[in-house]
Amino acid sequence: MNKIKFLQVLIVALFFSNLLVVYYAFQLTKNRGFNPDGPKKLVIEKLHFDEQQISAYEELIDEHRKQIREKNEAIRNQKLALYQQLNSENDSLKTIYLSGIANLQAQVEEIHYKHFIDIKKLCKPEQLSSYEAFSKEILKIFPSNHPGKHPKP
Repeated sequence: MNKIKFLQVLIVALFFSNLLVVYYAFQLTKNRGFNPDGPKKLVIEKLHFDEQQISAYEELIDEHRKQIREKNEAIRNQKLALYQQLNSENDSLKTIYLSGIANLQAQVEEIHYKHFIDIKKLCKPEQLSSYEAFSKEILKIFPSNHPGKHPKP
């Protein structure tokens, strides 16, 4: 193989490798981030909600988000107060703040749980089997490892 043929093959190989890199970079950026309507659409699809149910569900979502925002803000404030105690010798304040954070986090989980019970109440009798299947997937769809961020199922 002469030098010109070798360079032509090398150029073509580099061109295709660059195309692959661009393609994968595009795929990563496309899948990055959280779409707040993604889980909503998934619930509507899995439970086969009609227009009236969708409207009621959107009201539930608005209330749920409001409650979660309030609790997350309270948790953030407790954490700020906790970490301001780093230079203090008073461990009783640390314990108070940690208990407050734990209590608020439990309230967040209670809000989430109630939200799914409210979703179940929206279901018609013929949708309850879909809800049962959906309820087994909740942690996959709405993971608890990062508040407000959910990977695509």
